[in-house]
Amino acid sequence: LKVREAGGELRDVPASIAIEIKVLRLLNNDHVVKLLDVIYAATDIFLVFEYMKHDLCGLIHRHKFSAPEIKCYLKQILEGLHYCHLNGVMHRDIKSSS
Repeated sequence: LKVREAGGELRDVPASIAIEIKVLRLLNNDHVVKLLDVIYAATDIFLVFEYMKHDLCGLIHRHKFSAPEIKCYLKQILEGLHYCHLNGVMHRDIKSSS
């Protein structure tokens, strides 16, 4: 779940949030977390994403990975990024916790 402040009345939703929602709805790939729903509340917008049991950051802190495991995870991450780039989308906040 991601919460975005609408900036007042919902009719005043910032263009950046509207674009983010539009882009997320278009992406459909096994290596990109899916946006399932958007909930508009009084002054906030809730973006509901597909449930992920773990994030990479949590896995890294709990598990020592072998070289083949690292290669497998990195391949999946790069496939997701490649899909985004092919669709004109640039991820501007790449980190292990996202």
